[in-house]
Amino acid sequence: MAATSMVTARLDPALKKQAGDVLKRANVTESELVRKVYEYIVYLGDVPEFVKTDEYEVEDMSDNKFSRLVRAIENSPLAKADLSNATDESVAETLAERGDV
Repeated sequence: MAATSMVTARLDPALKKQAGDVLKRANVTESELVRKVYEYIVYLGDVPEFVKTDEYEVEDMSDNKFSRLVRAIENSPLAKADLSNATDESVAETLAERGDV
């Protein structure tokens, strides 16, 4: 499946730079990070808890916490999953089988 959709977000420039520096050290692009987060959401059928609870406020986000988040995503089951041939139908079927629909 070709990646043709764009996601746009407004960020504080300092936050973008700090996160970009961490991603660069981790050899992860912004696109890879966003794609993995979206895949993780589809896999879980829910958003990560920190998103719902605002556990990570921008003022509280340290380089170390973000690095742990990147590592968690890299080590998730989806990091090794080949979703290149996934279709809307196959995802819907998987969710139905799991009872998530």
